[in-house]
Amino acid sequence: MANKISDSGIIFKSIITFPRGGFPVATRLSHLLNIDEVGVVDLTTPIAKDCLVVDDISDTGNTLNGAKSLGYVHFATLHWHRQSIVKPTWYVWEKKDDWIVYPWEV
Repeated sequence: MANKISDSGIIFKSIITFPRGGFPVATRLSHLLNIDEVGVVDLTTPIAKDCLVVDDISDTGNTLNGAKSLGYVHFATLHWHRQSIVKPTWYVWEKKDDWIVYPWEV
């Protein structure tokens, strides 16, 4: 996913994520993309155009839709499910119907 993001030509100065599941993915992407600033989605923080929103999965899409409603436009997730109301800009795998348990959840 980092290669796809890098190949897009879009330069991100920061990554924001959601508590819990998004942190491991955001941290790894921050290292691979050389982005020092990693934060949490915050309703009181002004929207940065050069910010990438990261989560582990877009299943229903409700979480990403919250960030989208704030004005964020670029999203990256490990998994995307077709039922999601938000399709990430970048994702690694399409989720099928099986429940996913990530290593950081065990």
